[in-house]
Amino acid sequence: ARIGGDEFTVLCPRIGHGGELEALAERLLDAIGPPIVVGDTEVRVGASMGIAAAAPVTCSIDVLIDAADQALYQVKTSRKGGWHFGSPAH
Repeated sequence: ARIGGDEFTVLCPRIGHGGELEALAERLLDAIGPPIVVGDTEVRVGASMGIAAAAPVTCSIDVLIDAADQALYQVKTSRKGGWHFGSPAH
């Protein structure tokens, strides 16, 4: 879902562990990575991702989204592109 500007959210309610989220992030980066030809120009699109996970009973969706947003900004300030796994504050 698009949450504003160039930010999107992917909700995964049935993920078993963080490794599955990391694998999903890698698959998304692989899908976004190949160049796109627009007219005579080759264009590359990159992405930075913040990941957060918690059981529904341990935090609200707002806290979870905030944790992912903080993780996203860590990626953006450190290296542009890729992903970072953040932890929600309980």
